[in-house]
Amino acid sequence: MGQKYTVEHIIRLLENRQFDEFRLSDGCAYIASDRTDEGEICIEAPGGIIPAEKIPYITNVLRHLDDCIQKAHERLGHFSLKKDQWFPQALDQGFLLYGIYFGTYTFGHDPKPVTDGFALTFQTADPYFPCKFTVRFLGSNLRPVAAEEWIS
Repeated sequence: MGQKYTVEHIIRLLENRQFDEFRLSDGCAYIASDRTDEGEICIEAPGGIIPAEKIPYITNVLRHLDDCIQKAHERLGHFSLKKDQWFPQALDQGFLLYGIYFGTYTFGHDPKPVTDGFALTFQTADPYFPCKFTVRFLGSNLRPVAAEEWIS
């Protein structure tokens, strides 16, 4: 991975529509942030373009990232591994922000309606624990709506 940028710098790049620092691939724009451990910030970019109408929403989330992380940690506090055979203390050391995804989501079993949202993905501070955790936020209210654990 190349250079990591501060969130403030990423906000300036987005607001000034300077996308040359982003890597475009598979309909998304990626940029490494000093706030993410190993991952990146990923923004849906249909046709290789970050939609101008989504930039204020994305920059607002980035400006309130610490608050969103705090809310995500509260959601992650509901997970327990105390009965796990191999990693009962994996969550005791806390979580590290792994990556951020901005895109569109459906909710419920119906593929519509679609809404903007973002997800914060975390890994445990225990480097041997094989799972990651994602907390999803829908819309612009900056409130988490779901948390999931998945094997990475």
